Amino acid sequence: LVWTADCSLLAVASSSGAVEVCDTVGNQVYQLISPRIAASQPGWADSIRSGPVSASYAGVFFTEARVRDKLWVSELLLVDFSGQINSFYVSLTGYQEMSRYSLGWSVTAATFCSCHSLLLTAGGPDHPLTGKSRLVGRASHAGIVALRLLNDSPHYVELLDAEEQSVLTSRAWLPALPFLSSTPIQDFITKLSISSCGSRLAVLHQSGTLSVWLIPSLVLESSTRLEEQPLHDECNPQLLQAPERRRAKGEFLSNPLKYHPVGVAWWNSESVVLARISGALTVLGVQDLTNMLGDSPEFLEGVPRISQCFQKGFFGLECDSVVRGRRPSCREESAGEDPDVELEVESDDDDDNWLSLGKRSAAALAYYVTDSERFAPPKKKAKI
Repeated sequence: LVWTADCSLLAVASSSGAVEVCDTVGNQVYQLISPRIAASQPGWADSIRSGPVSASYAGVFFTEARVRDKLWVSELLLVDFSGQINSFYVSLTGYQEMSRYSLGWSVTAATFCSCHSLLLTAGGPDHPLTGKSRLVGRASHAGIVALRLLNDSPHYVELLDAEEQSVLTSRAWLPALPFLSSTPIQDFITKLSISSCGSRLAVLHQSGTLSVWLIPSLVLESSTRLEEQPLHDECNPQLLQAPERRRAKGEFLSNPLKYHPVGVAWWNSESVVLARISGALTVLGVQDLTNMLGDSPEFLEGVPRISQCFQKGFFGLECDSVVRGRRPSCREESAGEDPDVELEVESDDDDDNWLSLGKRSAAALAYYVTDSERFAPPKKKAKI
């Protein structure tokens, strides 16, 4: 969900690749229809999947950097995981395709710096610069590539120095020789966040490392491994102390990534907000790594999502799923129970066995043919 600068339009991008543009009250103004968006084509049907696909978006951004005509409110940038960048001029009455660009490699994360009109992307496993020994110390070694927006074709230019350009061009004719050199272990980037002043870039890595880069020079300022981050291994005391939540506790403790950060935002130009799989929220100073919230983190239920900060505040979305069992029918047995507590109740009903299924099917068929109340299905009790 992304708003324009004047909050007149809201872009809603789904993991299927479909993009809707809504007004301030949430009503759909139109859906982007383009040959570049497969989900907008007639007859397209979403397939059963367990996560995002290559057409899903790593980043969706509004910018006015290239808007010259007053007819348009803003330009909408769409960066998908396959490395395709599409942009559209949008307004309250319609839209127009503006540009298309292909990076040539997949993308795991993206962000836009409005202060410098820079689009920053993090490359995937096929990124040609990631892990190259010749590029140690550069942002491209970690997979970060910045693109400057241009008014004319090709509309984007990759900001790479001569050494990076030579590595990029050499891959076109230099074959891969896996028996001569081993592939370096790549620590892919999962999240990018620009500070409000546009001077720093916070980066989350797959290993849990937090790195901070200066913008626009892309010079590494600091890098903190997971085990070096203060209060990284704190657990939610409500989860650990509740005996009725032993199933959720067991699933949490068995998760090898339970302390990894999944969200990052800038509290101010000197501090970042980290959200972890454990539900812990901390506000860490970039220089001294002290938690501004005190001696312990705050906790949200599930794996939280956080918004960008505004005036030293932010929104936190609690993502908690609870599977409830069948409650006892007796009021005395259910008195005093917490409705949000997980119940582990074993059912001894035989409704799901094949014999009962066959009986119900035969009775339903007989009721359909004879219309006799003798074969009428039993009425189910209402469940609250």
